[in-house]
Amino acid sequence: ILFLAIGSSAPAFIAGAIASIKGTDDEMSVKQDRVCRHEAGHFLCGYLCGLPVRSYQVNDLGYPCVEFHPSSEGAAMGRELSSEEIAVLSVVAMSGSGAEALGVGEAKGG
Repeated sequence: ILFLAIGSSAPAFIAGAIASIKGTDDEMSVKQDRVCRHEAGHFLCGYLCGLPVRSYQVNDLGYPCVEFHPSSEGAAMGRELSSEEIAVLSVVAMSGSGAEALGVGEAKGG
């Protein structure tokens, strides 16, 4: 009832409260751009390092997500990763933050 009373007499107050919780369209656009740059960094770096893409999909929140096989040998289950595979996966893991920082000036993570 309080929500209806405030909403009917001061709708801008309710809209402001919802926007502060949800974020404005501009904030959501910036966040989506940041996340897309972040995931594109992972995707490009993984591709350039020769990692086969296991999947690329958009999650339930609408954000892209890329997943790689750790090497051209495919899945790593049941075996130890080589130091070269660990090095490549480490570079790919950091590439998202690097792409984000290059694109928007700072990295917040994807």
